[in-house]
Amino acid sequence: MEGVTVLLVALLLSYDTTVASPYAARNSGICKNYYFSYIKQWEWIIKCPDCGGQLQSPINIETHHIISNVESMTPLTMELWNDTYGIFHLKNNGHTLVVTPYKYQPLTYLNSPNHKRFKLLQFHFHWGEKYSRFGSEHTVDGRSYNGEIHFVFSGNDNRGVKKHVVLAVFLNSDRTLTQVSLKWRRLQHQVPYNKEIFIIGLNLDDYLPENKDYYLYAGSLTSPPCTENVQWIVLKHPINVPEAFLDTLRSLKTEDSQSLKKNYRWTQALNGRNIWSCYGGC
Repeated sequence: MEGVTVLLVALLLSYDTTVASPYAARNSGICKNYYFSYIKQWEWIIKCPDCGGQLQSPINIETHHIISNVESMTPLTMELWNDTYGIFHLKNNGHTLVVTPYKYQPLTYLNSPNHKRFKLLQFHFHWGEKYSRFGSEHTVDGRSYNGEIHFVFSGNDNRGVKKHVVLAVFLNSDRTLTQVSLKWRRLQHQVPYNKEIFIIGLNLDDYLPENKDYYLYAGSLTSPPCTENVQWIVLKHPINVPEAFLDTLRSLKTEDSQSLKKNYRWTQALNGRNIWSCYGGC
């Protein structure tokens, strides 16, 4: 077992980006049992009113409006525990492929400068239709990527309030990759709807870019219930992914046995929120 520490420099907790949402906690029991569709996104706000809040995600990141390299940005570490025999499980929940550490697996944490720890709950994928230039949830200056990975962490902020931190990584489809590398083959399984399989040997560092410049803002979950308690860290640089892996994701089945050809939410209004950025180690 080997602990791999990846240094990020983040304005997290030591510089609070949380904004109170006037739409918080409006969702009803209907939302809890709502099987949502990416085709009928307009319906989300009807079933889950929080999806119409003022701090919704994803967003279009306009780089000429960001606040760069604020002095209070301090180092943040991400502890990635990589074990050749580590066990994860993959589940097709009808909306995406979810990868969750096995309950006895050593934990992966995001460590804040003031020793707050955020535990990795899972990571999952978003993608677009084949040959489409769309697929990522966040966009940068209107540009979309072919997909996006979300690493979802959970913990408490300085006030003891539970919140999520999501680390987003853009995916760039590389059709020149005729051979699917081992890191993608480990995840390349046709998992039936609502079923899960177990895999071993994931190295989470393989799914992060070497350059970790990033954008930071306060937002929400990108699917119902759309809860507005998320600190977003969106890495600027994408990683390459074989088109064959994206094809496997597109072939996953939904609850009604349809192929999950795309699963990204439309970008939402910024509504006056600030976006911070870290370049070159801040």
